Amino acid sequence: MFQAHPERQLTKITLLVVSSLTVMASATIAPALPAMHAAFSDLPNVDLLVRLVLTIPGLFIVLGAPAAGFIVDSYGRKRLLVVSTFLYAITGSAGYFFDSMTAILIGRALLGIAVAGVMISVTTLIADYYQGEARARFLGRQAAFMNFGGVLFTAAGGFLADVTWQTPFLIYLVAFVILPFTVIALLEPKRQEPEAAALDSENGSKVTFPIGQLLPIYITALVLLTAFIMMIIQLPFLLGAVAGASATQSGLAISGAILFSIPPSLMFARINKRLSMFTIVTVGFVLFGIGYPIIGLGTGFLQIFGGAAIAGIGLGLLMPTLNVWLVARAPEVFRGRAFGLLTTSVFFGQFISPFITEPISSQVGIGGSFVVVGAVMLAVAAAFFVGGRISSEAETLVPSEPV
Repeated sequence: MFQAHPERQLTKITLLVVSSLTVMASATIAPALPAMHAAFSDLPNVDLLVRLVLTIPGLFIVLGAPAAGFIVDSYGRKRLLVVSTFLYAITGSAGYFFDSMTAILIGRALLGIAVAGVMISVTTLIADYYQGEARARFLGRQAAFMNFGGVLFTAAGGFLADVTWQTPFLIYLVAFVILPFTVIALLEPKRQEPEAAALDSENGSKVTFPIGQLLPIYITALVLLTAFIMMIIQLPFLLGAVAGASATQSGLAISGAILFSIPPSLMFARINKRLSMFTIVTVGFVLFGIGYPIIGLGTGFLQIFGGAAIAGIGLGLLMPTLNVWLVARAPEVFRGRAFGLLTTSVFFGQFISPFITEPISSQVGIGGSFVVVGAVMLAVAAAFFVGGRISSEAETLVPSEPV
């Protein structure tokens, strides 16, 4: 009989494939937004409602992530992952079976709860299974695989959105295929008793949750996802207005941008050995600051795609950085809760993105809003650059643990 083990290929593949579910939660239906907008054009505030279909899972991930973090710390990782994967398939596909905006939004809200459970449990399992450079390498692979899933599912969503706006919701049923592997291929890691794990090994004092050390990570994640989800939401509308692009072309543009995030994620362990955290984050935000104005000022499909690709490279640097940075700072006893708050930050940024970017778009247009947000990203990069220069020592992302 198969025995789950972190070094077995099936275990590794299962961790990576399950991770891809978190990205497809939003990206899959993005190309269908214009068609959905047309279908519900008689509703008041249809512009906001359609964008909320994409982003409301983020609100419920924000609400559910702290509880999910507590569950994985207190009761284990695997149980929550299995239950959440099942719920993901049911709630994600619900949009195909309902043509009521209210019912769709309710299904998307429940999907958010499922995503919180999947994201926190699988990332905590990875942090438990691997240490040191091996952990950084696998977290880089996780980010790359998540983004590859975004490429695949967004492109598929674009093709299916040209059939009907509801068809892309069927893609969420892939979670039923993954579900058996979460049962047979993943092992619940052995952990210390909570009372023992909560004591400092050197002096026996009680370990407390290091919110002061983790807060900069959470703020960085919030800013990053607020900016990135803007591209997912607005790119189909911009391409339609500027280049007359179809849903299929919009899906290819978004998935192509995500595709460019994969190489830096795969190379993350090597990049991390050579560059400090401040340098990696600075470069990541600079790439957003370059790519977004190119999108905003673009006059054709290729120009807009090129700007999105540049921003995608920045995403590939920043996402694994957040996870490894957090693992380096969070005590093991609080690892699930630390990832829970990181997930809260990531998806709160996703949820608030339209509330922040829509007013900018209404004032300066969709293209102009990309220019404005690009300038903000350059300001964030400058802040990290200065922080790195004045820091007393460069922060190492990989803790000194045996591999």
